[in-house]
Amino acid sequence: MSSPAVNHLVSFLTRPLMRSLAPTTIVSLQVYLHRVFSSSPQQPLVLSAACPPPPAIQQACIVSGVRWEEWIQRLSSGIDLKIFLTETSLAVKLGAMPRRMLWVATNNADAPAPFARTHARASSFRAPPMISFGSRLRMRATLFPARPRARRSRRRVEPHAYPNPAFLVLYRRRCHFRIRRSRFRLRFGYRV
Repeated sequence: MSSPAVNHLVSFLTRPLMRSLAPTTIVSLQVYLHRVFSSSPQQPLVLSAACPPPPAIQQACIVSGVRWEEWIQRLSSGIDLKIFLTETSLAVKLGAMPRRMLWVATNNADAPAPFARTHARASSFRAPPMISFGSRLRMRATLFPARPRARRSRRRVEPHAYPNPAFLVLYRRRCHFRIRRSRFRLRFGYRV
């Protein structure tokens, strides 16, 4: 079986479990499924909540510690699911609904499998608009107050040096003298 087809099948089967399981569990599950489906693909793959899974998926559940009931519930909400895998396509039939193509091979065989729901479609991508003069000013006004804060946080903090007792005695006398002098000036109308 071709590697891109198996990659897409493994991605489709493990995508619903991404949010509920640990990444190491997901990776071990993906590695095992990739190895099993690369060597001997089953045609078609029938998954149902009412019956046990195919041996390959049951063994993957045992190896990774995933419960089959939880997996099928997240994958198809408990509805019977048929997966048709060929060298150039991957199709799914959910219950009585018509068959739906999930992947068809293109000229670019090295295209990666879609991962989760985060890939952007080419039609939905738009180039960013030109930044207008007003928005540049707003951006600068937003960023400028942050610069001094960033510089302050980068400053080296000096260890606090405690003054010796002789300095404290002289400093207190000096402050006391200044206070007395300012009171005198205030009392007799001198300029402070």
